[in-house]
Amino acid sequence: MKKIEMTGALLVLMGVVMSATGSGSAGAVLGIGIALLASFYFALSFAIVNDIPLKGVLKRASYTSTNKWRILSGVGFGLAASTLLVGVLFKFQLLPGAGIMLSAGMGYMLLFVVLLVLFSLVRKSLFAKVFVVRIVVLLLLGTAMSAVHSEDLIDWRYGVYPDFAAAYKAYHKNPKSEAHWEQFQIEYEKMNQQKSME
Repeated sequence: MKKIEMTGALLVLMGVVMSATGSGSAGAVLGIGIALLASFYFALSFAIVNDIPLKGVLKRASYTSTNKWRILSGVGFGLAASTLLVGVLFKFQLLPGAGIMLSAGMGYMLLFVVLLVLFSLVRKSLFAKVFVVRIVVLLLLGTAMSAVHSEDLIDWRYGVYPDFAAAYKAYHKNPKSEAHWEQFQIEYEKMNQQKSME
């Protein structure tokens, strides 16, 4: 299962690098990577944190070394992580609702951390160590994406096409404006023509 997790993380990293270089398929690669990670955490986080192999998920013998609290904490982590990752994807793709998803994901993650700390103190267990790296990475990612303004993200992704970036920012500020939409479409076509000539 670690291979699936690492593949998703690698796709996300590749998508970010491709986006910084202006590659047209960066959004697709990033979207696939984040969707893979979010789906993976949502569906299988209970198995990841309890070291249950993928082949053993449906076998009763795989659950002898765990308990219901460890399973529930894995499910809680999966819900928080998948919500946060979908918020990151929304923000990176400049979709509406990104702020809400990021806030909800960060809130769920922080609530999960508090509950996990309390659980670890009461049970005097080191079980929480399996979450630490994932939690830190996800919280840093969520914080970074929350701090980045949409206009800065547009500049970062489309800085090599300043006319398109300006039209995109104007449309993003006022998406109901027909004039901004038409200018956005014109600059989009110009950008694609420039890309095809390069």
